[in-house]
Amino acid sequence: MTYPLTLTQAIAVVVYIAVKVEEGFTDFISTRELAAALGIAPPTATKIVQSLTRAGLVETREGAKGGIRLARPSEKITLLDVLHAGEQDRPLFRTDLTHALTGGRPDVIRRRVAENLRQAEDAMKASLAGTTIADLHRNT
Repeated sequence: MTYPLTLTQAIAVVVYIAVKVEEGFTDFISTRELAAALGIAPPTATKIVQSLTRAGLVETREGAKGGIRLARPSEKITLLDVLHAGEQDRPLFRTDLTHALTGGRPDVIRRRVAENLRQAEDAMKASLAGTTIADLHRNT
């Protein structure tokens, strides 16, 4: 199982913008520039930017001087924020699958599997919450 590539791409987009800010670039960065620099298809970059905008992580402006920039400092954006932007709080693991097995033992097993996957998701989210975008691009 793999998580969507767009999560990694969204992280790359936010880090790219953060690095540009750190280098003194304070204008908006075009989505076209982002897509080209990161090797992301322009339609995919547009969808990622839309998700990040809805989540309040970036802001956009239309027009010749338009583009995208961070809505808050990179120290205030965690990897969990980026995950939530794309996944919109959907669970990472689906545990609601139905099958023909019923009764005590299958139900206990199903609950145990669901609980273990929930714990794994909680641990992953805690790790992501502890890492900011600034942690990724500073002191490299």
